[in-house]
Amino acid sequence: MGVPGNGNNPNAHRALGQALKCHSTGRRLNSEGKYSLVLEPRALSLYMQDASPRPLPYGRFAFPSSETAVTFTATPEGNSAWQLGLRPSTGGSLVLAQPKYNATISLLRLQVDGNLVAYTYNDQVDSQPTERTFVFFSDGARGVLAGCELPSKCGSLGVCKDDACVACPTPRGLLGWSERCSAPKPGGCRVGANQGYYKVAGVENFLTKFVEGEGAIKLEECRRRCSMDCTCLGFFYWEESSRCWLAPTLGTLNRVSATAHVAYIKS
Repeated sequence: MGVPGNGNNPNAHRALGQALKCHSTGRRLNSEGKYSLVLEPRALSLYMQDASPRPLPYGRFAFPSSETAVTFTATPEGNSAWQLGLRPSTGGSLVLAQPKYNATISLLRLQVDGNLVAYTYNDQVDSQPTERTFVFFSDGARGVLAGCELPSKCGSLGVCKDDACVACPTPRGLLGWSERCSAPKPGGCRVGANQGYYKVAGVENFLTKFVEGEGAIKLEECRRRCSMDCTCLGFFYWEESSRCWLAPTLGTLNRVSATAHVAYIKS
């Protein structure tokens, strides 16, 4: 049994020793559906191509220097321990996982749900020898961001807490979540009319973490801009800083303690 791959899209994964290279165009995409792994001069970034005309970032490994290549590596550490990592062209290593067995049969794969996962094959065991040794979005020790920060975690819409989809935002309030929970369809724009919204307090999503947003602007102006934009499904507004993010996609809303971080969804 080998590590999982994607026979239809070889660019969706990197085997050990394979490098992502930054060409003169500035980036090279390794993609799976609408998701892409992109090498930029100072970062290895995850992007999604959704309703927005430009890809939207939703995850990132940052590097201190400008890089032309990053290689997926496995290095022995002694006492049967190995280190899986990303080695930038300028040197050093970003540690992803430290399995306690020979990790030379490993690959880094961009999943169809947008998560980035390292699979490692352990030839010393017979039952389930393939292990997920690194998961970018995970509440475990092997993750970079929490599971609730994966945009696709709750489908097109849902509130997530403790790695579980717990509620469906609706004009009637928060209801129990199911796969039928859905975001408003694109095309809702009422220039000069009163567009309705419903409010979800204490939530964030990938846009508020990886997209700069606009501000400081008033809530009414943020609302007006979304209402006039036919691709805008809603907007995020941080009351303490008056910062605004128009949302061409919603997906998973990560529950946070900051009640001043609010989502407004078109009704």
